[in-house]
Amino acid sequence: MNRLVQVPGGTRIFIDANIFILSYTNLGPLGQNCRDFLARTSLMEVKGFTSVVAVAEATHRLMVVEGATKLGLSTQATHDYLQKHPAMVRQLRQHLTLASEIHRLGIDILPVTHKDLHASKNARSSFGLMTNDSLIVAVMQAHKIRHLATHDAGFDRVTTIQTWHPV
Repeated sequence: MNRLVQVPGGTRIFIDANIFILSYTNLGPLGQNCRDFLARTSLMEVKGFTSVVAVAEATHRLMVVEGATKLGLSTQATHDYLQKHPAMVRQLRQHLTLASEIHRLGIDILPVTHKDLHASKNARSSFGLMTNDSLIVAVMQAHKIRHLATHDAGFDRVTTIQTWHPV
């Protein structure tokens, strides 16, 4: 397994939503490894990319984590609660700055097009990936990015990319 801390300088790397989530919510070694890696993007040691879909997923998950902390509920119960209580959603703040923070780190947020959506079918069929994960592979292919920072072992099945994990 490739360790995130060992990504060579100059690498062009796509960053999965879970790297942002771990960085913002995990105080343990995984979170620290993600924060250290993201600091390297701001120093331009590595060139980071992500997609609108990955940022939306990270924003959504960060919103639920913040809500769970405030409400003292599980993430699933919090998700259900927030859908029924928009006033509580309006009280949550952490997720509001995530896209700006990603941009500040020097990470390019790539669009997802209908061509990417169609191309993602191959990743689902070939590697058994879920929709958002298959979109990551399609966007990476469209932008000729071969490296992926992720905490999702499912991407290790994708033979066309090299994964890097925060372990």
